[in-house]
Amino acid sequence: MGIIQKCVIVDDEPKAISVLSSLISGISELNLLASFSDPCEALSQIEDLNPDLLFVDIEMPQKNGFELVDSIRLMGLDPKIIFTTGYDQFAVKAIKQQAYDYLLKPVTRSEILEVLSRSKHDNNKNGEKSKVRSGRLRFNTLNGFFVVEIEQVVYIKADGNYSEMHMRNGSRKLITSNLARIEALLDSKVFCRIGRSLIVNTDYLTQVNRRKGLCILKTGDTDVALPISRKWIRKLGEMFE
Repeated sequence: MGIIQKCVIVDDEPKAISVLSSLISGISELNLLASFSDPCEALSQIEDLNPDLLFVDIEMPQKNGFELVDSIRLMGLDPKIIFTTGYDQFAVKAIKQQAYDYLLKPVTRSEILEVLSRSKHDNNKNGEKSKVRSGRLRFNTLNGFFVVEIEQVVYIKADGNYSEMHMRNGSRKLITSNLARIEALLDSKVFCRIGRSLIVNTDYLTQVNRRKGLCILKTGDTDVALPISRKWIRKLGEMFE
């Protein structure tokens, strides 16, 4: 048996949830964490669940599937998105939303197995890449790409589906990757997330102020104060125990 992949379903149709839940439950390498008929409720819990695969309907009340995915990515999460719908006219938009896959209802077991097989293959390829603590990395920008000495990165801030990289010399670079994808490249012994939208290089960390909820980074004579919650203070503290 391979690594178990965690799944979440979001669909306003109870019958669709029932069918998809039954299919996923019959596949040993998938673990269904939760299903939601209300996209707003799903959004309130998705960070804690942190699924690998998100099966999401497109047409839903309050927040459609595209809006839900945008909100999730703003949180810095990057699950593989599998849109499920009965309307194939959404296919082009789903692709533009960087959907991992697009399944027309009724979804079949073989289609889910195909998604799982491709996901496992991609995970294996990504696993072959070692996390970067130092050295050079290439990042795409709106106009091309740039190469950076990773130890020169002080912190990275989410900017929608993009990210803003703040450098030791005070410069900033807007790159076309979300925070979760960047985090997957970096050595977690050096780079630490301190919120939904921030990753810091702990080599520049000098202080954490619990009372004010601030993380202080120092570059030369310049101090940078970034907001941090108690949850992330605990995580950051564990790195230095």
